[in-house]
Amino acid sequence: MPVMVRFLGALLLSLAPLLACAQDAVPPADARAVRLTDADGRAWIALYPMQRQPDGSWRTNGCQLARLAGTRT
Repeated sequence: MPVMVRFLGALLLSLAPLLACAQDAVPPADARAVRLTDADGRAWIALYPMQRQPDGSWRTNGCQLARLAGTRT
């Protein structure tokens, strides 16, 4: 019986990626639109994690700022 349980577990794990919902890619123009610069000319990017709502719509789930290393505008 343990062999069958392990086999079923492995089978379910191998099929899990097929069951995951694909997310639409962010268009390049939208990806560039969230870039910011500070007074010193250092580039920053605002990252907005998205979360799908029960009705199928998308909403932002917070905001994180990250400095782009080695970039100046």
